[in-house]
Amino acid sequence: HEKPLALSFGERVREARTALGVSQEKLAELVRSDRPQVSRWEAGEVFPRRASLERLAAVTGKPVAWLALEPLTGRT
Repeated sequence: HEKPLALSFGERVREARTALGVSQEKLAELVRSDRPQVSRWEAGEVFPRRASLERLAAVTGKPVAWLALEPLTGRT
């Protein structure tokens, strides 16, 4: 099992949230969601709906494409 060459979606959400300096609770409030949902995003358990992804991008200042990009695994 090779290590990913890029961040997973959940890692990107966590990175964007921590760069913003907010808690999961505060991010949830900003994107009109709830803390358990943000936690599931960060854990990679679920992927947000498009509207939530767009709000997440707007709030964090990260492009939707960067947030949604799947990591490369280094496998062919």
